[in-house]
Amino acid sequence: MDLGKDPFDASALVQTPVSDPHIKAAAKGKINLGEIKNLIQLTPGTELGGVVNIDLNVNGNLSSIEKNQFDKFYAAGNVTVNNLVYNAAELPEKVQIKQARMTLSPANVTLSEFDCALGKSDLRAHGTLDNVLPFVMKGQTLKGALSLQSNYFDLNPWMAGESSELKAVPLPENVEFTMNSLFREVSYGKLKIQNINGVLVLKDRTLNLIDLNMNMLGGSVLANGSYSTPENALPRSFFAMKVAGLSFPQTFESFVTVQKFAPIAQSLQGTFSADFELMSDLDSTLTPVMKTLTSLGSLRIADAAIQDFKPLTKMAEALKLDRLKQLALVDLKPSYKIRDGRFFLEPLGFNAGNMAFVVSGSNGIDQSVDYSIKLRVPAEDMNSEANAVVSNLLNRKIDLLQNDYVDLVGNIGGSVTEPQVKFSAADVIKGAAAQVTSLLSQKAEEQKAAAADTVSAALAKQKEELEKMKQAAADSAKKEAERLKEEAKKKLRGLFKP
Repeated sequence: MDLGKDPFDASALVQTPVSDPHIKAAAKGKINLGEIKNLIQLTPGTELGGVVNIDLNVNGNLSSIEKNQFDKFYAAGNVTVNNLVYNAAELPEKVQIKQARMTLSPANVTLSEFDCALGKSDLRAHGTLDNVLPFVMKGQTLKGALSLQSNYFDLNPWMAGESSELKAVPLPENVEFTMNSLFREVSYGKLKIQNINGVLVLKDRTLNLIDLNMNMLGGSVLANGSYSTPENALPRSFFAMKVAGLSFPQTFESFVTVQKFAPIAQSLQGTFSADFELMSDLDSTLTPVMKTLTSLGSLRIADAAIQDFKPLTKMAEALKLDRLKQLALVDLKPSYKIRDGRFFLEPLGFNAGNMAFVVSGSNGIDQSVDYSIKLRVPAEDMNSEANAVVSNLLNRKIDLLQNDYVDLVGNIGGSVTEPQVKFSAADVIKGAAAQVTSLLSQKAEEQKAAAADTVSAALAKQKEELEKMKQAAADSAKKEAERLKEEAKKKLRGLFKP
């Protein structure tokens, strides 16, 4: 038959489809899409062009492929695409495939070239698919490997509109796929992410992220983790992260988990580094189900400033100490855990100027707060109003000397937006040094050391599974390299046959 001005031949025959399918099929011809659009009805304004050349031939029993007896199954040919252009009203951007080439062999289908543009985005790929016919005919496991590269990729046009909201999609059970990626720059919402590279492994309904590196939010991120879609259950995610130099304001703006569990980040200026692990169920839009979220981590804050944080403002008003409204923070190392919808801060001691603090407690996704605070203030910072507050707590008049300090013990309750601050005790320390270590009680130290609980145990189990997957991926990559090396040797020997 003719497609436009070009001949196109195709045939297919399947015998004994149940016991052992024997497949004999062929297709050969040229498809000029610029002419094809005149033969079919397209939406007004649709742009279609380019040339597809097809030359494929298969002949043999499916069992030969299943037994890796590739010499008994004939499969050969290729498909090439040149300058394909497709643009339609239902697409957010024009699709252009400059060059693409797929080659068929008994063992696999090879994508040796793929150069594509999606609007301003570019994408290049190459890879292989193994066990294709057994997958199509009998639902056996499809295996493959793909490498993706891009200089710039903008996800936003493809995410616009209600219908394109991120949705949880069940991952296939019978697909094993490894993908290596290198994306120089990606735009996603307000996020600008650079130098994304790493490995994705799909197996047993689980997508594993292995050593995924990227630059974002002013710093760097190294992520390992998994996304799984078990049958008859919510999707589940696990991540082990190492971040360095991330901006507090950008991080707060970008992640709903930070907004829910660490609202203080909105009032912080500066950067932080952290090591943390996080596990959560996900809803139908891939948003974490907050009550199932568990996490354990530690941060390192070299230099930051906090201001306009309502609990601090309330403390300043209660103690008549305006200095508390804005603090410079240096060399902080907070540790935390999240469980049952609450963020728990382990006892944290630090100095801010010549004042010393110890803070511990929790806040919830309902914005409730429950924190204990110990504060040591030098006499030189105490004005007459502050002295009156302390005198009232002690039920006696105080007479502070220059080298004296005042110790205060209090609680912050209520909510983040409507905090309630109450100080229940005070003491005057004569000639003490404002060292935070002297404020830490033995009980607080014991609490800080007791981080190994059910949260860390659950996360440790996920981390162990991830390490197994990383090792399996490394072994698979090594095996694939050896296979390619052996194939190259065979081809080289074939060149010198008499």
